[in-house]
Amino acid sequence: MNLNTPQDFYKFYLVDHYKHKVSYLNYLLKLPEPIETFAIYNNHTTFKLSDFHKSIQIELRQTYFHAIETIFELILALQPDENGLPQDKKVFDLMTNSGLGTIGFIDKILKDQTKLSSLLNRTVMLNNHSYTFIRHLFYCGLINKSEEIEKEIVSSLLVIQKGLETLANDFGNRHEYNSYKHSLRVLPIANTLNLLNASTMESIFEFDLRTSVTFAAKKNSEDKTTFVTKILDSERDSQMIMFCSNLLSNIIRIRLLCFKLTDQEQPVLMFDSEAFDSARAHNLDIAEMSITFEKKLK
Repeated sequence: MNLNTPQDFYKFYLVDHYKHKVSYLNYLLKLPEPIETFAIYNNHTTFKLSDFHKSIQIELRQTYFHAIETIFELILALQPDENGLPQDKKVFDLMTNSGLGTIGFIDKILKDQTKLSSLLNRTVMLNNHSYTFIRHLFYCGLINKSEEIEKEIVSSLLVIQKGLETLANDFGNRHEYNSYKHSLRVLPIANTLNLLNASTMESIFEFDLRTSVTFAAKKNSEDKTTFVTKILDSERDSQMIMFCSNLLSNIIRIRLLCFKLTDQEQPVLMFDSEAFDSARAHNLDIAEMSITFEKKLK
């Protein structure tokens, strides 16, 4: 095994990692009595099912952020060089040593969506053929196919680009991601949000916040701190993790075929617009709210 070659990178890549992870996390989330399933909870007198479920939902959320980062890391590693030549055979070295600036690139997309389309529409030259980088990424080697397959690829690429824009937007709030990664600075402090009539004090709207977490988003000044309460949408997170997993599947498995690293058939996925729109739709009445606290000066 020589990890300086692309063969081992693509051949041994854990291509279904996120698919496996979202599967077992959702299995755990649906367990009615985990304390009876896992011996670790024997005599665990402080066990709370709500805390168990909240931990799983937080893990799903973190996994989604990590999956987004992985996708863009691979995209930047595989982008063509200045002459339009593919970098597929240098992927391991590029991902390990070059400092791809993934987070900075996502920030640029958030400020200017054309940054993403400009990258994806760069020209790649391969075996006397030229095509766009996005096609090289997800359908490398699929050329001179039937008109029907060509139509499917073109349609699928439009969905993929829309999906990548969605992933970049979802990754935009790094205060939340950093709150998970660094010291687990998320607090499940809110259970209900009630909007009351100021005159009668009767409830107008009531929102269930039991699946929410609260984190400090920014300090506006020395005396003001903004806290954000985020309602975890685990169904959407799961669907979007699967979308990321399917993107990874195409990137890796199409290269197993191109480099002739397998004798087995490999699935090449086409992405449907309606299915993606359904996956990215929010399932909540309220997604998040923020409040700024001001310390009183002595």
